[in-house]
Amino acid sequence: MRSIAFTMLAFLLTLAGCGGGSDAQVASEVLKLGGDLQSGIVGEELHEVLTVRAIGPAGDAVSGQVVSFIVATGGGVVSADSAVTDAAGEASVHWTLGTGAGAQSLEVRAANPVGPSPFTIFSATALPAPPSTMTLVSGDRQVGERGRPLPTPIAVVVADRHGNPTPGVEVSFDPLDGGRTSPAKASTDAAGFAATTWYLGTPLGSQSLRVRLASVTSVDVVAQATPSSPYSVTIVRGDQQSVMQHTRPAVALEVRITDIFGEPMAGVAIEFSASPGSGYIDNLAPLSTTDSAGIATWQGGALHSAGQQRIRARTTGVTPLLVEFVLNVTPAGSPFEGGFAIGLEHPIFDDGQLRVAFTFRNGALQVPTPPPVVGFAYGHVDIITGAVIMTEFLPGFRSQSYSGTFTVQPGGTVTGFGSWTAGDIATGVTSRGNWWALKVHD
Repeated sequence: MRSIAFTMLAFLLTLAGCGGGSDAQVASEVLKLGGDLQSGIVGEELHEVLTVRAIGPAGDAVSGQVVSFIVATGGGVVSADSAVTDAAGEASVHWTLGTGAGAQSLEVRAANPVGPSPFTIFSATALPAPPSTMTLVSGDRQVGERGRPLPTPIAVVVADRHGNPTPGVEVSFDPLDGGRTSPAKASTDAAGFAATTWYLGTPLGSQSLRVRLASVTSVDVVAQATPSSPYSVTIVRGDQQSVMQHTRPAVALEVRITDIFGEPMAGVAIEFSASPGSGYIDNLAPLSTTDSAGIATWQGGALHSAGQQRIRARTTGVTPLLVEFVLNVTPAGSPFEGGFAIGLEHPIFDDGQLRVAFTFRNGALQVPTPPPVVGFAYGHVDIITGAVIMTEFLPGFRSQSYSGTFTVQPGGTVTGFGSWTAGDIATGVTSRGNWWALKVHD
């Protein structure tokens, strides 16, 4: 209907011009007089009216010229599809922008019956309407450790009533169960996007965060807080003590494990071991578990290397925490001093049991006080090489002689192996066999 009416109007005006007996002027140019390059809110009418002037070939204004107003981009509407220029050659129209934010344009064209139809283009920028909606786009229903940041940001998009992203709008992120956000407030970018990182509070279980858009709307986000992983390990006692070589530390080594809030953590496994470069230890119980106070204790092995030795305590897991104890180990006479349990291979009473216990001090066999009534023994062990020579007198035997060697094994354990002989007084038969030994105390 619009194109038919426009064509009929142009045809009638042409006939009128011909009937008057004079040459009717037609526009050769359409000039913009006002209303170009405006900015306005989407879906609303621009404040300034759009005005054009039709100009003839001689540069004078053309009255009675039909001009059409056509929305080129943006989907807006005009107050009239066409108009006829007045005596000054001018025509005006009101332009209501479309609902999509961004650049929009409108064409004004002179409707000449013959020949070219000159035109001009008006441009406008459509701005988003006030914020109306806020949509959560990421960060809901995460699971993380209490006190720690969640891996995925909490993000929202703010838009107007037409769905256009709204930039420059302040959004606040408020934890409802402790914790914090960084940043606590953020302005939306050109895409209407705003985000923050949520550090969970201390309560275990469900926690909530409220995202607020001024007084317009709000969105709640939920997360599940799990127990913290170990955050800090500190030495409690046992550091910088002096230890006699081949003995255990007199003061137990203790560490405390705390979480990110400084609270003690029970049930955390701690491994104690010699630091790289340190000597052997009899680490018979390398693992300790923290108690209700977050304390783990170790006193499990003798230190067999003199000088400054380091024992490290560390948590297990992918990213361990560790501390090091420094112990000053004083040289001792020999690692072979102490108590040994001796086992015999004997054709009659060999049952694999450890039978005889001996204690060496300063290289010499230490006889119990008072000495045993069933017999007595004497002998020595070389404090450097571990060579053992020992004789034991037992009822019914002329003697029972031992020879062999004590050896410090990797890890610091001292073991022994050798042979023995014994002469039976009644029969004169000499028995022979092997013996083995294990150091059972220092």
